[in-house]
Amino acid sequence: MKLRDVVEKGDQLLNADPQTPAVGNEVSMLQAGWEDLYRQAGVRRRHLNKAKVLQEQYHKIIQDYMEFLDTAEQKLRQDEVIATDARNLREQLEKHKVSFLNDACQRGLISLNLFVWAKVSFLTVVL
Repeated sequence: MKLRDVVEKGDQLLNADPQTPAVGNEVSMLQAGWEDLYRQAGVRRRHLNKAKVLQEQYHKIIQDYMEFLDTAEQKLRQDEVIATDARNLREQLEKHKVSFLNDACQRGLISLNLFVWAKVSFLTVVL
C-alpha cells in the first residue's frame, strides 16, 4: 500500500457515515497499511544509513590514497641526486630505498583497506 492510497482511503472514510460497519474494517486496513508504510520507511532508512557509512569509509580511503600520492610526488620533486663520490651516491640511494619502502608499505595498507572495504560493503549490501 502506498501513502497516496492511505490518504485517499482516509478521505473517503471522513465523508462516510461513522456508524457503518465497513468503516471500522476500513480503519483497520488503513492502520495496517500505515504500519506497513512505516516499516518500509524504516528499512529504507537503515539501507540509506548503511550506504552513507560505506560512502564515508570509501571517501576516507580515497583521501588517504590521495595524500599518499601527494607525499610521494613531493618527495620525488624535492629529492635530487647530487653525489660527489660513490659513497655519497650509495648513501643517497639507501635513503631513497628506505623512503620508498615506507611509501610502499603505506600504499599497501591503503590498498588493503580498500580491498577489505570492498568485501565488507559487498557483504553488507548482500545481507
